Amino acid sequence: MKRFFILIFLCSSALAALDIDQWQNLRFSEQTLSNHVYLRGEIAQSGLSLNSAVYQTDSGLVETDLAILEGNSYQSYLPATGSRNYYGLRKRVGSSALDVVPVYYPGANLPAPNQLTKLADDEVNTQIPNYYDIVADYATFSDTKLYTALQNRGGGFPSSGGFLVFNSYMTAIANPDIDPDDPGAIAWALHYVNAAGMYTPGLYKITGTSINDVTRIGDISFQIHASSNTLVMSCDMADLYADADFMAWFDPANPRIGMLSLTARVTLSGVADQDNTLGGVIHPIPLYVDSVQEFTAEISNAGLQIQEDDVYFQAEYSHPNGLFAFDLDFQTASGELYALQSEDSDPGQPMYFRSANLLGSLPEYDNEAGQIRVTRYPDTYGFRACPPFSYVLGLQPVQNLSITRANGNLTVAWDAIGQTLLGNPVTVDSYRLEASDSIDFAEFTVLAESDNLSWQMSDTAIEGYRFFRVLGIKELP
Repeated sequence: MKRFFILIFLCSSALAALDIDQWQNLRFSEQTLSNHVYLRGEIAQSGLSLNSAVYQTDSGLVETDLAILEGNSYQSYLPATGSRNYYGLRKRVGSSALDVVPVYYPGANLPAPNQLTKLADDEVNTQIPNYYDIVADYATFSDTKLYTALQNRGGGFPSSGGFLVFNSYMTAIANPDIDPDDPGAIAWALHYVNAAGMYTPGLYKITGTSINDVTRIGDISFQIHASSNTLVMSCDMADLYADADFMAWFDPANPRIGMLSLTARVTLSGVADQDNTLGGVIHPIPLYVDSVQEFTAEISNAGLQIQEDDVYFQAEYSHPNGLFAFDLDFQTASGELYALQSEDSDPGQPMYFRSANLLGSLPEYDNEAGQIRVTRYPDTYGFRACPPFSYVLGLQPVQNLSITRANGNLTVAWDAIGQTLLGNPVTVDSYRLEASDSIDFAEFTVLAESDNLSWQMSDTAIEGYRFFRVLGIKELP
């Protein structure tokens, strides 16, 4: 048995050499009207040769690219047709083994082959019988079970290869960080084999390279699907949790399991290894979003901000379930759209959005109604009204200013300002009457502020002043 078990350790240890960053800050958008969601995450780009999301359809799992959005952010557009939608991830750096988040399996019975997430493809080896030749292996999990599958080139999964010849089909699991030269390295295996007096199908713990180092610690369930040349197996996670050596490295809060598949020919004279996959590391963590089509997000603090060297629209977005807005725009009543962007990536906290600096390009607006438009391509998903806003670059001067004196009173009157300096219509909020003893108004006194078009005061109130002016005032944010 020595060569067979050394092979397990060598191939499992290849998983330990993987040094790739994991998916960070995975998050979903709200559901679109066409029953889709966006999945985003931050992923280091160095050497990526595969980066994809996996989703369930009626005909099985489908894989689609996680496309780069910007920087290290990636995004995928995924269907969300159920009340709870589970997804998976597959990532590879160069030609190394993969890291895989399998699509969670919520069922009670063994899953069909097309319900397991592919771990790895394997090259066709026509030099060995087709039933030994693994072409792919798969994995999934539930709350209580680990499921694996081997797919071969054909011929079923015969347990006997002739007189006193037995066939072995195995999924080996181990700490993905084990050192293959560590004499204390341990592996576990879901093993489909019928070797009289030696092995029956089961979950085995392997602590060395001899027969005495192989211990059966639990049962497995299995099913052969001839139409797809697939062997599906499962074990109870409780049998692994009960093993102190397994729990010495397995972290339920951040589960990682090294996995690969093997076939072998067992005779009384020993074990002849036939095939093995490159395998990978699985992360049995449910990745899901619940479908909610109603627009339940809260949008606050929306409006125009005017600073000396920065003019922009802003809004804050909060969602009770931590879902993110795919696109936010500030839309004016006249139909202009101003895209809002956010540097915040955690939808569990309020996300701040703002437009580009519009100084020098924003046209004038006067008491313009506005709203935040929320979109999930290709849908317009929701709107939130904003307070009216104004943006005026300057007002026309007061026209027809007149001063009359009668009965000891002075009356100053003027025409309403109705246009900006650019000739756009405007409604002035108030007027301010100022007085000075010099024509340049280097120093002046505010005599009155009113929304009326005239002001009356006593003659004595203006003693010492020779010049008067009226300024229109437009309140801006």
